[in-house]
Amino acid sequence: MTKYEKWEIWYAYVAYEENPKEGKVRPVVITGSGAAFVLGMYVTGSSPRPGYNDIVIRHWQHAGLSKPSTVRLDKKLTLWPSDMRSKIGKLEQMDILQIDLALARMAYKL
Repeated sequence: MTKYEKWEIWYAYVAYEENPKEGKVRPVVITGSGAAFVLGMYVTGSSPRPGYNDIVIRHWQHAGLSKPSTVRLDKKLTLWPSDMRSKIGKLEQMDILQIDLALARMAYKL
């Protein structure tokens, strides 16, 4: 059984919100896992959107990504282990701290 560690980046099949029967393989940041599921956050090659909780991955090459990328903190994912394709890498400590700080700010606003 594959072990998924927090802050790793994996390629995973992610269903489209507007049509869950379709989707694509894309990078995701692992935030946790259980016996039957993997929790993650959506990674995109798009720039951060103003007014959203998007965090630029500053050390994207170190993390194994092929291009500058952004984590969308408001796009939480629950995935099946069968959705997981391959490990890309792991976030660098400064990127982890930046995401943790943004998540804490989001929790504080609730």
